[in-house]
Order: sequence, then structure tokens, then C-alpha cells
Amino acid sequence: MGPKALKRWNDNVQSIAFYADTKSITRFTRTLHTTLGGVEGIRGLCLRNSSRPYLCDLHLNGGGDTGDAASWKTTNLYAHEFAHAIDWGNADLAPLSSSQAWKDAWHDEGDEINGRLGIAGNEASEGFGNFAVFAWNYPEDARRHYPECWRFWEERGLAVASSAR
Repeated sequence: MGPKALKRWNDNVQSIAFYADTKSITRFTRTLHTTLGGVEGIRGLCLRNSSRPYLCDLHLNGGGDTGDAASWKTTNLYAHEFAHAIDWGNADLAPLSSSQAWKDAWHDEGDEINGRLGIAGNEASEGFGNFAVFAWNYPEDARRHYPECWRFWEERGLAVASSAR
């Protein structure tokens, strides 16, 4: 995680709750969103503060069961949810994923990123979380295979190449 990502993290995350397993976090999520009655395997959630929308509460599966066929590693799950927390900006800035520069990068490279993760979807904010899996856990891979997304993150101090760590 780059220095500006860490600052955004410190500015934006107000609490973190860990759950014993996928069933526990799914049960909690259903108390918030009754429309999710049939959804299984919730791994993480970044909830916005309604009065200060750049603040969030992270709810994370702290157990080994990630609840999906792809068996996401915990580090991948956390990278995705942490990215949502830093994406949201602050009192003065809009979410990073709402910028045209991010949308263009995601448009060009998002299908390949999602394909490697075994998921679908094209929403820019979810893509921001999906790219974090590579940017933070496999930075050399991210820089080599997703140069446009990497450039966006690197220019904003969100990621650093592993050789620069």
C-alpha cells in the first residue's frame, strides 16, 4: 500500500469488525439489507457513514472460510475491501473510482482483471477493489499486466512496485 493510500485509510476507516466465518458475516449483512435474503457467502463489507459518507466501517470475514468457489485468500479479500475504504475520498474529494481517468483504465483492463479473479461485473468502484488484489498483493504482476490501472494507482501514491518497498 502506498503512502497516500495509507493516509486515506487512516482518514476514512472508523472501525473494523471481524466475523468468525462466512455464515456470520452473511447473517449480519442480511440485518442491514433484507433484499439479500438468498445471498450466500458474503466475505466483506465496507459500510458508509450516512452523515459523513467518506467514513466507513469495515466488516470482514476473519475466518479461513471465504465462502466462495474461487477460495479467495484472506489477503485478496482484505485488499478488495480496504480499497473501497480508500476509494471514498474525504470531505473535499470525490471517490477515486468516479474519475474519468479510472473509468478509462478500468474500461480497457477490467475484463482481464475480473477474468483472472473469476468474477463478473464492470462497475468502476468494484473494479477499484478488484484491482487492489493485484496492486497490493502482486505489484509486479499488476504493473506488467495492467499498466493503465497501475499508472492511475501509482500516480496517486496508492501502490508501489515491490522493488521500491
